[in-house]
Amino acid sequence: MSEHEECKLKKKWEVDVGTIFPGMFPGPLSFSCVGKSIDKFWNINSHDLRKYRIKKDLDDKPFGGGHGMIMRPDCMDSWLSEIYRGQKIIYPSPRGRVFDQSMTSELLENDLIILCGRYEGIDCRVLKHWNIEEVSIGDYILCGGELAAMVMIESCVRTIEGVLGNSKSALEDSFSDGLLENDQYTKPASWVPKNTDLEYNVPHVLRSGNHASISKWILENKENLTENRRSDLWSKYVARKEKNVHS
Repeated sequence: MSEHEECKLKKKWEVDVGTIFPGMFPGPLSFSCVGKSIDKFWNINSHDLRKYRIKKDLDDKPFGGGHGMIMRPDCMDSWLSEIYRGQKIIYPSPRGRVFDQSMTSELLENDLIILCGRYEGIDCRVLKHWNIEEVSIGDYILCGGELAAMVMIESCVRTIEGVLGNSKSALEDSFSDGLLENDQYTKPASWVPKNTDLEYNVPHVLRSGNHASISKWILENKENLTENRRSDLWSKYVARKEKNVHS
């Protein structure tokens, strides 16, 4: 499946989240089209990692010194051993592979386990033993992996066929074709902000009814935005176009 197609699932997508704050889920994921699709197209189970404490401890001081506490591998192993049935396992981490739109189809290929760290993180031995992939949603630090998990889950769920009301919505989003989404306009066609003499008009071509001209304008607008705002995406887009020309 390419990154700009809706995902047709053979069965309901199951997500298990390990966290010390299970009450955070589904949280924002229970709203709008993503929330309405729970139990129909996907399901989420939040697990309280504190139930797997050993002698009342879930974390301990790091070997070699350092600040903060590290979540124990034996506690994490107990939880994973109980729920694992062949799912892919990921761990939200700022040092991981950067999550992007193309990764959604990859995560939807199998049921998913997300292990949410807290404190200073998780003992790396459990990551190695369980072949857990570290995934980052950006170069910044959060207090835990829960919000990152929600971001990735919503991004995946909205690409499942039937979740969005308009099946074309996911196909026209930013990144669906390697470009940023084009500028959007609605009524009124001419808008004057309050207390100003400024007038903002919808481009004439978008009101022309000429579908070929509209498509051309949309593509040019997307290309201009991407080139000016995201040089990284633009370079990949240009390289892909050149490759297609010579293939």
